[in-house]
Amino acid sequence: MKETMSEQSDIAETGLHALPPYNDKVSWWGHYTAMLGLSTMLLVRRRRLLLAAVITMLPIFFPLSEAYLGTYAQMGGMFPDLNRDIYLPNLAPILALFFAAMLIGEDLEAQTMPYFLTRPLPRSMWVLGKFTAYLIVAGGLIVVSQWLSFLACTMAPNFGIDRQNLILLAHYNAVAFLAVLGNGAVALFLGVITKRPIVLGVLVLILWQRLAAIIPGAVDFFTINKYIEMIAPQSLGATQDQSIQTALGEIAKQQLYISAGEALPALLAISAGFILATIFVLRVRQFEQNKAIGS
Repeated sequence: MKETMSEQSDIAETGLHALPPYNDKVSWWGHYTAMLGLSTMLLVRRRRLLLAAVITMLPIFFPLSEAYLGTYAQMGGMFPDLNRDIYLPNLAPILALFFAAMLIGEDLEAQTMPYFLTRPLPRSMWVLGKFTAYLIVAGGLIVVSQWLSFLACTMAPNFGIDRQNLILLAHYNAVAFLAVLGNGAVALFLGVITKRPIVLGVLVLILWQRLAAIIPGAVDFFTINKYIEMIAPQSLGATQDQSIQTALGEIAKQQLYISAGEALPALLAISAGFILATIFVLRVRQFEQNKAIGS
C-alpha cells in the first residue's frame, strides 16, 4: 500500500504545478486554500487511504454481529463502549500514523522536499494546508464510521434514534475529531524530526499511551488520550482510585480527573505547540540548507 519514490516524486511534481505562483498579490489565505485543496486531493489519491478506510469501518461489525446473533440486550451500551475502547484510544492514533506522520516525512524520505522548498512559499501555509487536509480526510473517516456504528446500534430496542442519543453521537463526533487533531499534531512533529516517524509514532502514540495509563502517578497527563478521556461523555470529573488488571497483577492507580473545561484548552494548546514546533523545525532546516549552499 506504499507508493514508490518515483510515484511520490510524480505526485510532488503535480503538486508543484498546481500551486499558484507566489507574489505580493496572492494573500497568505490564498496560498493556504490552494495548498489545502491540493493536499486533500493528494491524500485521497494515496493507496493507504483504502486500507485506512477498511480499518476504520471494522467497529461497525460488532453491533451488526450482535444483532445477527439476536443478542439485542447487549447492544444498549455498545456505542459508548465502541468509542471508549476503540475509536478514541486506538483508531485516532492509527489514523494519525497512516496520514499525519507521513505528511512531511514522505517528502523527506522520497527526497521530494526540494520541489516545494525551492519555491518562495510560506512554511506556515505549507504545514497548515497539509495538516488541515489530514483533519478533513482522517476526521471524515472516523466520523462516518461512528455514524454507521450508531445506526447499527439502533437496531436494539433499548437504543433508539432520539434526542438524547443524537446528542451523545454529536459529542463523540467532536471528541473523535479532537483525538484526530491531538494525535495528528504529535505525529506531524515526529515526521519532521525523524526519518522513521511510523516506528517512533507507534512507540509514542500507542505503546507509551497504554503504558502511561497504568503507571502510578500523573504521568498519563503527558499523553493525548488523557485529555480526550476528560472531554468524552461520562467523564467523572473527580479523583478516584481505580484498580487496573495487568499481566503483572492488579495495580491500584489513582486516576486524577480534570474537568472538560480544563482539558479542552490544554489539548488545543498542546496541538498548537506541536504544529508550531513543526513549522519552526522546517524553517531551521531550510536556513541550514541555504547557509550550506551559500558557503
